[in-house]
Amino acid sequence: MSLRVVVYAEGPGETGGSAGRKAPGQELLDDELGAAHVLVRRCLSRGDLIPAAAVRFHEPLRTPAGHVARGSDLYNMRTLRKLLTWFRAPPPPDVAVVLVDADGERSRKSTLEDGTRTVSQAKVIGVAIQEFEAWLIADHVRVTEALGAPFATTRDPETMNRREAKELLAQAIASAGKGPHNVRRTIAELCDLDVVAGRCSAFADFRAELLQTALAAQTHFRQ
Repeated sequence: MSLRVVVYAEGPGETGGSAGRKAPGQELLDDELGAAHVLVRRCLSRGDLIPAAAVRFHEPLRTPAGHVARGSDLYNMRTLRKLLTWFRAPPPPDVAVVLVDADGERSRKSTLEDGTRTVSQAKVIGVAIQEFEAWLIADHVRVTEALGAPFATTRDPETMNRREAKELLAQAIASAGKGPHNVRRTIAELCDLDVVAGRCSAFADFRAELLQTALAAQTHFRQ
């Protein structure tokens, strides 16, 4: 059994650098996944209920203009609704994930949810406060392991200003002399999800909603 998942996110920092290389609907290989995919898979994995190996990621749809959806594309309600509207070819995913940054806008999640309420596709809209990197730096012990260099304990990531978490992680990666993609993905693989959820309420909400949505879609799992 498998669970088909697509992930829309703001940029390659979340989805890796392979986005757009395959046609929409095609399955992504493990080395084509980014940090967001890894976190989503770990949030969904529940032993025999949803084995990690059963979570299969697929290439998302393109924007009406034909390019990979990034940043502001995901805030455009007309575009987002089209990105979440799948027909028979390619076959629709069991769950579509939209992951964006709050960037100081408290109502961003409710705005996106209200704007896509009429879309029938099973979906989860996650909004990181203030950005995805807040989730990545939440477990500083695992960040240190991924960097191979000390990473100081930070104040609660959700109290940081816009771009602060992003810049803090970027500087740490540069100082360690490692590739951003590999470090970010390694953090996503190593971090204690309970620690991240305890320090980032938006992640805790996202994690719970994602699992609930996936379990509701179980009847659509494919062999």
